[in-house]
Amino acid sequence: MLNKLHLRGQTVIAILLVMVFVIMAVFAELIAPTTGEVFDGVQLVGLARDQIPHAPSPNALLGTTPGQLDIFYALVHGSRDALIFGLITTLITALIGLVMGMLSGMRGGWINQLSMRFADGVLCFPVIAGIVFFQQVINMFIFSLSGEAKAVMISDFISVYRAAYLEGLASSISVTTILTFILTLNPVMLALILLSWVPYARMMNILTVQTQKMEFVTAAQAAGASGWRIFLRHILPNTATPLIVLISKDIGQMVVWQTTFAFVGFQSVSGWTTPLIVSRSWILGSGGNPLQFWWVYLPITLAIILFALAWNLLGDEINYWFNPRKN
Repeated sequence: MLNKLHLRGQTVIAILLVMVFVIMAVFAELIAPTTGEVFDGVQLVGLARDQIPHAPSPNALLGTTPGQLDIFYALVHGSRDALIFGLITTLITALIGLVMGMLSGMRGGWINQLSMRFADGVLCFPVIAGIVFFQQVINMFIFSLSGEAKAVMISDFISVYRAAYLEGLASSISVTTILTFILTLNPVMLALILLSWVPYARMMNILTVQTQKMEFVTAAQAAGASGWRIFLRHILPNTATPLIVLISKDIGQMVVWQTTFAFVGFQSVSGWTTPLIVSRSWILGSGGNPLQFWWVYLPITLAIILFALAWNLLGDEINYWFNPRKN
């Protein structure tokens, strides 16, 4: 079957790597069952006061971190966190960029110029500054709320929904639900979403402008087709492949950024970031030997590298197979 499809070796590798992470994510609880206390997405398999990382053993197949967190559990369940973070962040980012680039490209004129200059300004804003801003805003908001203020906030929140004839939904929202949502807001995800949509917008803008100049679009406009019909029937199909390729590549890159920012101290908890954070002092063992406690960083690091590589290879292969000029 593979010979009939003429699949390239790189295609097979990309699909297999992506499937490995998807299978681990879907069947994480079967591969590494949760039998004890979970701390920041990682299971505790010993005494938390034991701050010495232990080598792989039957109880912890890939060893433990300081504080006795199971690295094998983190590796398996972290794949689910990585997929969720990568997909949500990338898809929302792509949606923002698609809408911005498409609308400005179809309108043209000064609206298009103004939109693209705004995009250039966003591109100049450093992501790390955005993370700091959102983290501080979330922390200040939560810290400033007293018990009475929280009750007032929830009361006002519910009244808005009641005014919108959604009383049934509003009455089911509890204080715990709202505060849990606020506490789980990820400043890294927010910053990446709001500051990473520019490449999508630029690409969609250029492709939209170019596609509008083609004869079949001109004919559709002359026939009286609406702007949305032209977009859905002509522009979007002709711009879908580059968009899918960019999305595929960004899924892995978003997870790399998340891990990087979490390692340097920004709030972004996941199964892959927690072991690296708690083990940072043990990466270089006694005498500067990086292999003395290899298990505290090597399995997770390899997983992150392979995750990013898998989605990049998949993006390259999508680009190859949809390229009309391929051999």
